[in-house]
Parts: sequence; structure tokens; C-alpha cells
Amino acid sequence: PYSVGCLQAYALQHLKDPSSFEFLTPVFERVPVKEAVAELISADLVAFSSYVWNEQLQLEIARTLKKLHPSVVIVFGGPQVPPDAEEYLASHPFVDILCHGAGENPFTAILENLNGNWEAIPSVSFLKDGVFYKTPCEDRVINFADFPSPYLAGVFDPLVEAHPGMKWNAL
Repeated sequence: PYSVGCLQAYALQHLKDPSSFEFLTPVFERVPVKEAVAELISADLVAFSSYVWNEQLQLEIARTLKKLHPSVVIVFGGPQVPPDAEEYLASHPFVDILCHGAGENPFTAILENLNGNWEAIPSVSFLKDGVFYKTPCEDRVINFADFPSPYLAGVFDPLVEAHPGMKWNAL
């Protein structure tokens, strides 16, 4: 859950009004699609951190979630998001927006713009009215002081409390 914890910690520090957002406990274990969807169905936005080992499962969760909750905003980021994303978005119409590179800033900006006005958000790709958009990618992060620790920010506290029998390892 480290990647999503980093996104949440950054967003909570940089959102204009962080108290207006509620973050669900992340789905971090490999669970059946139906179970994951049941945990996520109440969300207005669901973000996926996509890796080679979880991409197909996450795509199926996103597809099912969008079918049951058409207004949910589906965000994909992570190493499996291709840099040339037009074909990827066309073949996965249930994915609303892709983040390229470091996702903290784009994710926070997407939260601030749930209305779909994403043209000014850096490092994202999306389809809008059938037109493909890819915004310029941000430079690599230089100042790591801008990125709070999800551990110190308490982001993982509810997750640990929800799974009292689990042994946790910090990265």
C-alpha cells in the first residue's frame, strides 16, 4: 500500500481543503474482483497503482466498478501506464485519466478538479469528447522535502487498525 499511501499523504498536505475529502482504506491484498468492488463502490474517485503483476486484476476491478457506478472517476498510474496512451485509453474506456511519472502532484490536482477539467494538470493523458489529450510531463522531483512520509502522516493507521493480525513491514 506504500504507493497509494504516498499519494494520500501528499494530497492531504497540498489540497486546498483536505477536510473536504475522505480517503477509504486501500485495497492492498489480492482479493476477488467482487470483493474489491464492494469496498470501493462508494468512492467518487478510485486510483490504481498499476504494476505488471496487478494490471489485469486492476483493469477488471475498474471495468466492473465503472459498470456499477458510471460516475466514478477511474485513475491509473504506475509503471504499467504507457507513455503513448491514446490506444490504451481507447481500449480501456472505463479508465478516465492516466498519470505519467510521479503521481503525487497530478493526483492532487485531479482531486481538486473532479469535474473533468484536466487540461491544465501536468503529466496526464485522457480522452474528452473523443479527443485525446496528453499534457506536458513535469520534470523529475528534486526536492523530496515536499513529499511527506505516509507513516509519519498517519495515513496507514486506519489500515493497520483494520487488520490487527497482520504483520507489517515498512519500506
